[in-house]
Amino acid sequence: MKQVSFIMISRLLFFGGNDIKQNNDFGFSTKYIGRIIDEEELSSLYSSADLFALPSRIDNLPNTAIEALACGTPVLAFKVGGLEEIVDHKINGYLASPYSTHDLGRGLKYLLTKLDYCNIEENCRLKVIQNFDVKKMTKEYLDVYNELLSYNGSMR
Repeated sequence: MKQVSFIMISRLLFFGGNDIKQNNDFGFSTKYIGRIIDEEELSSLYSSADLFALPSRIDNLPNTAIEALACGTPVLAFKVGGLEEIVDHKINGYLASPYSTHDLGRGLKYLLTKLDYCNIEENCRLKVIQNFDVKKMTKEYLDVYNELLSYNGSMR
């Protein structure tokens, strides 16, 4: 006999610059709140979410994924572009096979039923602190800048 499991979704929240005017029926409560400018409000939204879904098909290094992780919220995304630099599969989120909605669904189930949620929140924050801290990034940019300044024109 095949076991069936269900995930309870109470509300789906959409935010961002694009004004979604379609009346989609997902079978549960949805809310479109548009662009969030206030950083505290944005942080509160990320922090209160169980996960942040970013189903981009092409993306370089999306700040939204880094922002979600900084707030302790795991990220669900396709394994494309710079998302592999941000999301560590099954450590601070889930990277689905590119364009596979079936695998994206598996990732949704995985993240919503993960038993050790406190550990995944810690992993999210740790990733940002170790890799995207402003002081660390500034130093890395300065190192590249200084290396370019010291370049004497010879090809090695």
